[in-house]
Amino acid sequence: DRRFSPSQVLAKIEDHQPDVVVIDYLTLMALGDRELEGWSDIRILTKQPKSTATEIEVPTLVAAQANRVATSRKGPPELADIAFGDAIGMDSDRVISVKKITNRVTQGRVIKNRHGDDLQRYLWLRTEYNAGKIVEITQDQAQELIDEDRARDDD
Repeated sequence: DRRFSPSQVLAKIEDHQPDVVVIDYLTLMALGDRELEGWSDIRILTKQPKSTATEIEVPTLVAAQANRVATSRKGPPELADIAFGDAIGMDSDRVISVKKITNRVTQGRVIKNRHGDDLQRYLWLRTEYNAGKIVEITQDQAQELIDEDRARDDD
């Protein structure tokens, strides 16, 4: 089992001193040798990256998966659509929700911003996952790509 505990993540950060920390899927982390049992355990997992990021001054991105209800939503998921979203939201300075529209376009929205109020702003991203590229584009550029992708799918 290669799941890391919050203390193991902190040790890795101290050893390697990265410019940014990415935790891909919060609930795959471990609390010692026991399974996660609910909201209070998730709070422990969300507090640690926050305190580490603050203490060491390294930006930390933590990914979490939306629930099945979010797939029927037209735009990006809301905080309530994220498993344990309340616990995640309590410690997060910013929560950005994203939804893949086509293979080349992803729509995002800031759904929590502790130090600002720009919650209605949508982000449009051109994505080339195989090349590791994600670039912000305008809504008009996004719509053009969406139309091209959908026309290609219809052929």
